[in-house]
Amino acid sequence: LDGPFDELDRSATEADQAAKEAMERLHGGLDALEKASAVAEREAQEEMLKMTEEFSMLESELATLEEIIVSLQASNDEEKLKMEALQKDHTLALEKLAKLEAAQKLHSDEMAAMKETISSMKEERTHL
Repeated sequence: LDGPFDELDRSATEADQAAKEAMERLHGGLDALEKASAVAEREAQEEMLKMTEEFSMLESELATLEEIIVSLQASNDEEKLKMEALQKDHTLALEKLAKLEAAQKLHSDEMAAMKETISSMKEERTHL
């Protein structure tokens, strides 16, 4: 009668041993999974840190570009004002030149009239 119980006991021991081995493999698998998960999480955090740093650099570059654009716009506005002032000065100079030319013409006409008058007076004097 001992034989069947021994075999049953041996089967139970083998089943218990197989269960322990399966549990050990399961725990080993869980440990490996936890390690892989920790590695993946660390890598994801490193990637997120790199992306955050890149984003920060891009924001900084964008701010610099915006400052340059604002500066260029201000410079362009100043140049437009200078150009408008130069055009106004040019127009005023042209008007002044036209007035001077008119005054010179008037003076030339007056000089010609005076010469004519002098010539006429000389002729009258020679006829007298």
